[in-house]
Amino acid sequence: MDSNNSANEKTIGDGAIGCCGFVLLFFSCIIFLATLPFSLCASIHVVQEYERGVVFRLGRAVRGGARGPGIIFTLPCAEKFTLVDLRIKSFDIPPQEVSQPPTPTPQIGCALFVPSFEANT
Repeated sequence: MDSNNSANEKTIGDGAIGCCGFVLLFFSCIIFLATLPFSLCASIHVVQEYERGVVFRLGRAVRGGARGPGIIFTLPCAEKFTLVDLRIKSFDIPPQEVSQPPTPTPQIGCALFVPSFEANT
C-alpha cells in the first residue's frame, strides 16, 4: 500500500508549485499585463552562445533545464533568471617559494583552470 501511494505522490524538487503557487502566478500575470510596456523590458533576456539561462519559478527550477542560446521570456514578479557561463575560467596563482634547507629555494608557479559543468542543475 505504501509503494502505490509513493508512486502517485510528487517528489520534492520536481517543479510542483501547488495551489498557492498558481494563485501567485495568476496575480503575477495580472501585474505583468497591467504594466505591459514597462514589464516587457524586464521580461526579455538574451542568452549568448557560450551561456545558458536557468529560470527559477517561485524558487524552484523550471522543467526543461537550462535554456539558450537565444531570447528567453520570463515573468518579472514570479520568475528569476540566472545566467551560467560555460567558458573555462583561468586564474593565475602567484609564484611561491619552497624552502628546503640544503638546497636553494625554488619558485613554483601554477595556473588554475575551472570549467563549468551541467548548467541545467
